[in-house]
Amino acid sequence: MPTMMPRRVPDVLAEADRILCLAHREPDGDAYGSLLALRWILEAVGKQVVTGIDGPPDQTYRFLPGYQGVRTPDRIQGSFDLVVIADCSSVDRIGGFQDLEQLKQLPWLVIDHHPTNEQFGTPGLNWVDASCLSTCNLVLQLTEALGWPLSANAKKCLLVGMLTDSLCFRIKGVDQTFMREVMKVMGPDSYDFQYVVSRTLAFITREELQLQSRLLSRMQLDDGVLWVGMTSDQATGPQGERLKTRGIIQRLAEVDEARVAVLFREAEADDGRTEVKCSLRCDPDLDVSRLALDLGGGGHQLAAGCKLAGSLDAVVPEVIARIKDQVLGLPVGGS
Repeated sequence: MPTMMPRRVPDVLAEADRILCLAHREPDGDAYGSLLALRWILEAVGKQVVTGIDGPPDQTYRFLPGYQGVRTPDRIQGSFDLVVIADCSSVDRIGGFQDLEQLKQLPWLVIDHHPTNEQFGTPGLNWVDASCLSTCNLVLQLTEALGWPLSANAKKCLLVGMLTDSLCFRIKGVDQTFMREVMKVMGPDSYDFQYVVSRTLAFITREELQLQSRLLSRMQLDDGVLWVGMTSDQATGPQGERLKTRGIIQRLAEVDEARVAVLFREAEADDGRTEVKCSLRCDPDLDVSRLALDLGGGGHQLAAGCKLAGSLDAVVPEVIARIKDQVLGLPVGGS
């Protein structure tokens, strides 16, 4: 069932003059879309808005209006009246922003659609609706509920979030309500539908395609769990750049024999230790969000993720065993 917007939200937004809007680290289309749409919507009603994401930007979304203005924690200056956090299920997802002293005593408004959201905003200011397919849908509903104008720039950002988080209408939950909201942000003053798809879901570089080919050639199937592991060296491009793993987890999830698909990515954590990032996908009758939450992550029923300390050799067997037990319900030792 849809979750109503908390009653305090209109007053909190009305009283704030300078607002810091944040989205999660390693941003996707919904993170960028909801964050930047909030900027354009709030600025249109006279607010001063600063946008922030911790970590390197994703060049995939550089075509979005406002992309260049997104700041990292070290570039945040001055005081604010309100923090609005979009598309984040837990406070650690905003990274270094959580440690900024000037933000700790402010009201935090959380707008999110992840069912594993930890309600980390100020009490009474957590708007979490897992029935929404994207946080951009909630931002649109906010705009309509308050009677605020929706500019061309805001429509462009919202469209990108809706299309990318729904995988171009291919996920469970796409219905007439969702499509009606998509239609509200399309039109001559927004992006062309095909343009968004070609710049996001259908976009891949030659080096990333080569990486995808190498990884998929090494995928392994274990009792319905299809997985592949990747070391940090394998994700390094010819110029030393970090290659995106876009599309790999989706390719794994589309394999007929796969009940659960996992991409394991070894990386260096902020403290220098080795960690493994796990991207999880599953069939419609299963749920990977609970397992991801148990492992310190979160997400949705069919798509979730987590990070675990340790090497691939240590993490992969542990996670696969947990999937067999908690997600597939297989007896210990296999099917």
